[in-house]
Amino acid sequence: MIDPAPPYSPPLNGVAERANRYLLEKARALIYEAKLPKSYWGYAVQTAAYLKNRIPNQTVGNLPFELKYGKPPVSNIIKILGVMHI
Repeated sequence: MIDPAPPYSPPLNGVAERANRYLLEKARALIYEAKLPKSYWGYAVQTAAYLKNRIPNQTVGNLPFELKYGKPPVSNIIKILGVMHI
């Protein structure tokens, strides 16, 4: 069994650090590809988390969204970040 990390020591919690790194790298890539200003950083991180919960995950063996809600996510509502849809 893995020992829990001491309180208030994020560098010692590898799982949380990897999750944070994934979200920040994905957000950075989204902003870069959409050629958006850095003021959209919060939206990009939210989008990264949204997408992460809707793609297959080897750890849980399924879609995290499907495990939580018991049904597959609706994927036809996903839009490209930074593109206006009329």
